[in-house]
Amino acid sequence: MPKNKTLSFQFVGATLLGCLLVSVARPQSLPVELPPYRSYAAPSPPGLPPAGETLVDPTFGSVILRVTDSRDGANNYHAYAYWPTLNLDSSRLYISSVGGEATLYDFDPVGMSISNKRLAFPPLPNGARPDAEDATWSWTNPDKMFVHDRKLLLWEYDVNTGAYELVKDWRPAFPPGHHSNQMHWAYSKDDVVCFAWKDEDQNSIGVFAWSRSADRLWKFQMAKIDECTVDKTGRYLEIATGNQGRGVIETIFVDLQTDRRTNIQDDGPTDPNQLGTYWAPGHGDVGAGLRVGYENWNNRMLFRRHATPGQFSTLLNFNNDWTVGNHVSMLADDESWATVSTFATSPGAPDLWKNQIFQMATDGSGGIRRLVHHHSNKDDYWARPRASISKDGRYVTFDSSWGSTSRTDVFVARVGGPPPGPTFTIAGTPASQTAILGSGATYTVAVTPQSSFQGVVRFTASGLPAGVAATFTPLTLTGGGSTSLQLSTTNSTPSGGPYPITITATSGTLVRRATVNLTVADFRLSGPAALFLTPGDSASFALAVLTTGSFAETVRFQASGLPTGTSATFSPPSVTGSGSSQVRIDVSPSTPLGGPHPLTITGTGGSLVRTASMTLVVKAPPLPSRTRIP
Repeated sequence: MPKNKTLSFQFVGATLLGCLLVSVARPQSLPVELPPYRSYAAPSPPGLPPAGETLVDPTFGSVILRVTDSRDGANNYHAYAYWPTLNLDSSRLYISSVGGEATLYDFDPVGMSISNKRLAFPPLPNGARPDAEDATWSWTNPDKMFVHDRKLLLWEYDVNTGAYELVKDWRPAFPPGHHSNQMHWAYSKDDVVCFAWKDEDQNSIGVFAWSRSADRLWKFQMAKIDECTVDKTGRYLEIATGNQGRGVIETIFVDLQTDRRTNIQDDGPTDPNQLGTYWAPGHGDVGAGLRVGYENWNNRMLFRRHATPGQFSTLLNFNNDWTVGNHVSMLADDESWATVSTFATSPGAPDLWKNQIFQMATDGSGGIRRLVHHHSNKDDYWARPRASISKDGRYVTFDSSWGSTSRTDVFVARVGGPPPGPTFTIAGTPASQTAILGSGATYTVAVTPQSSFQGVVRFTASGLPAGVAATFTPLTLTGGGSTSLQLSTTNSTPSGGPYPITITATSGTLVRRATVNLTVADFRLSGPAALFLTPGDSASFALAVLTTGSFAETVRFQASGLPTGTSATFSPPSVTGSGSSQVRIDVSPSTPLGGPHPLTITGTGGSLVRTASMTLVVKAPPLPSRTRIP
């Protein structure tokens, strides 16, 4: 009898991000095992070092870093296999719960070490706390994360500065009280994201997806929803309905470009290999236009592409071993391998797949690469490994109750050998600055060496707006240290922004990038084109200060070109940022008739001087009306 998925799995959340088009850095080769597979009985759990130190898996030889221990409390875990724990360049590690608190570490990928442990998030600008479970790394900037507070507000968080930037407010598009849940990005260009959608009573309404580049929102309402995911290209949305049973639709594939929707049935025909939209994928993960997931009617792992959802192939068959559950991670750029973590759901589970983390070939060859025994000793959800692979495919983060029956810890295992050679990371601070047009802004670019790096690092900047020049002082560094980046604007630079500036640091074949933002501030004055007054008359008008690029200087006013006997008064005499001043022009009775007189209103704000031109005509008063005498 087929095993119901709910006996083997528990759902926590769903999130995906997009994948970068970069060269894939593969770990050193691991032994590949082909069928028939060998059983590897787990040895007695090795003694654990304290947090921050490593040990070696006695069966498969992988180096394992212990991230947490008893000093961190009992509740230490990362949330799920398809949420990344390591950032873009594997220089920072995010754990959603260390003693109940979302926590960040600096991670040395060569030395397999952690440092600078700190709380991950301050409160959001609206006073709420970010949802720690599905907080996720940017796939384009190693210093940025995306968070939400389940209030239909999406934020970008800079882990260097601790600053939040509001990315999108969806509240106007939804009924009051509705909220976002279970965020999942397309891991590539930080563009497409999806959420489960709930009302104020936590009832499921459906899912919604959003494209950042197009500012387009898709809504899908349905009575029941389990989760949603977006593939790495951002084109294909998967909706897991949470419905199971014979003839029931469990998964819906949506092509966001064409709006084509394909229903995938939970079960299928008598022949399990008959192609069609059958055997819906259960828990698994998505790649670029593909899905790898567990199929519970026939106890196997299936591969299918979103473009041809009726075609599938079997990657691994667990046959009659119904005693293990599993999770899948496809976060690595190299999609030729899926990372699988298993957990025993029965004390009598055989050793073939029991409590292991391994990689499964996605080409249908049946290839397996074994990584570790995770030694979790209880079938409690938070003690299950939920292994998450890093973007570069070199590191696997997993949870385990290893060595305890009352607590869980977090571990990171290296896939294969260490990465070749010493390396370095870079960071640019501050993340954002504003420069008044014609002036500049200075940033510090820090180079942090890892594993005794002593190479010469050369810097360049790209993405500069017109009229902006970049100068590094010094232009090169040896080993670690910092350089100063000066961005200088000219009068031809367009105001506005923020403009993302990419800093590239190169040393031989090593290339590291960081992004800083520059906003160019300017202002202009606006008033009437002409005034017509008579001697002894006066008039007032509003002089507007119109700003761009977050201009916040104090602008002081003066008038010139006034004819004899005419004065100008400003109230107030200055304005900070945008605003207006009331200008009163008084013409004395002795001012001669004439004009037009060219007047110039000058505003000086910081180093900027802006003018508004107008004309003044002093005209004769109207003749008194004549009274007709009868």
